[in-house]
Amino acid sequence: MATLTETASLAKNLVLRLGQIFAVILVLFLAIRFGSAIFRSFVPSSPAPATVAFSKLPVIDLSEGEKIPAGMEFKIETITGDIPGLAQSAKVFTVKRNEATFGILEEANKKAASLGFSQTPTEVNMGLAKYIDSRRPDKLLTVETATDNFNLQSDFLADKSIISTRPKSLENATNMALAVLGVFGISEINYPLEKVSTISYKIEGSNLTSVSSLSQANIVRVVFGRVDLDNLPIFYINFEDPLVWGLVREKEVLAAEKTAREIEKFKFATYPLKGAKAAFEQLKGGQGVLNKVPSGNTFVIRNVKVGYVEGRLLQDFLQPVYIFESDNNLKAFIGAVGDDWTYVPTQR
Repeated sequence: MATLTETASLAKNLVLRLGQIFAVILVLFLAIRFGSAIFRSFVPSSPAPATVAFSKLPVIDLSEGEKIPAGMEFKIETITGDIPGLAQSAKVFTVKRNEATFGILEEANKKAASLGFSQTPTEVNMGLAKYIDSRRPDKLLTVETATDNFNLQSDFLADKSIISTRPKSLENATNMALAVLGVFGISEINYPLEKVSTISYKIEGSNLTSVSSLSQANIVRVVFGRVDLDNLPIFYINFEDPLVWGLVREKEVLAAEKTAREIEKFKFATYPLKGAKAAFEQLKGGQGVLNKVPSGNTFVIRNVKVGYVEGRLLQDFLQPVYIFESDNNLKAFIGAVGDDWTYVPTQR
């Protein structure tokens, strides 16, 4: 029979052996985890396969953009000196088609009245309700009742008193425009302040001339951009023709517009992309569009990214595009979905 001392020694050795075995297992576990992390950093995992749930897509219509001038030269001056690879796939979202429902005209009447317009429309035709501001007969509001889109306009260039006024601040102009747009569903949640841009104008005769200083301005144009979608930016196809904006003087919103479609964020499918380098070759071949008229015939590429664009044409899908960024807000857009997954509709 083992003595008490021998039993204690055996127990001590057993505990020591178990501890050594546990230490070896722990070291192996940590080595495997650490090694896997290093491997993934050099060899990233393959992206999830595209779902292409909407089957083939109509080629994105970018006709609202500016045509690329013949002979335009594209120079690559990115940080890396090359066109990046970027993502291999991106989401395509459906765009909702609104339909008229009972009671929408009454809602439009309430919104018009809250802005000082007549409580009943002067005209209702083809889903559009028109209202007049009783204080300023030249100020008209047109509401698209099914979508909550609207257009507010006035003959402000005929008002000579504006020439002697100055906007209080860009922040005040933004808040005034947002107060009107907010009646029709625009908020800082879907159009955050970091996506707001402003242009200051001086009235010269019957024209608006942009100025660099607010102290020289009579009017400020406030343009609202959408919040990023799936961590990708959304731009307007035409820089000069935004879809959500307000034109503000010292104490009044002179004009405003909301022509935004409802993007169904939970109805999407992923599609393979053609690749930024392939898109660049197409761009050099004259495909794609610019967001505004260029000042010269050389397009210096500073950055390339994947994002989305919006225009006035109603399209069933919000599709990703490659965005080639240059100087002074000049951008080039070209459809990003792989050519094997798009088709040209017989009628555009």
